[in-house]
Amino acid sequence: MARPYRPRKRWTPADLERLVARYPFVPTPTLAAEWGRPAASIRSKAEELRIRKNRLPAPNALPIGSERVTNGGYLTRKVSNTGNWRTDWVIAHHLVWTAAHGPIPDGFVVTFKDGNRFNVGLENLELSTSSEVFKRHWFEKYPPELRDVIRLHAQLKRKVDEHDSGPSATPVSSDGVTEGRQRPC
Repeated sequence: MARPYRPRKRWTPADLERLVARYPFVPTPTLAAEWGRPAASIRSKAEELRIRKNRLPAPNALPIGSERVTNGGYLTRKVSNTGNWRTDWVIAHHLVWTAAHGPIPDGFVVTFKDGNRFNVGLENLELSTSSEVFKRHWFEKYPPELRDVIRLHAQLKRKVDEHDSGPSATPVSSDGVTEGRQRPC
């Protein structure tokens, strides 16, 4: 059985105003029933006008200003409610540092003087380069006995390097060219 013919309803300026005002908050099937239009027609007009449904936060969503701890052990604070957790949650010590000193320069990181990631007071924060942080902390992952061995190995390596950097084994002439080689013409 064929569908009965329904003439197309044109969108009037008043209809468009109603759509802009109500589409983000009211379910599309409800609007379709109220206005006597197919839901697909309402959706396509909203898409054409670039109107989007409001994405309300989940009922268990935390309010702005809430704090939580990441898997890495850092304290984070909620600063917005966009639904994108990467922009909604910011590391707390970054917030404190940027509020006091401005943005963190490239190649630098904010570290904790006392090593406590929950102590985000400005007096406990310092700006360090990534290489300084690596030099400071790579050693701590080893047990004390192994640290002593690593120190002794480094001292031994320095002594060998000093010994090897003594007089050169290959003689060099007064003009800086290694003897025994032909100079290019």
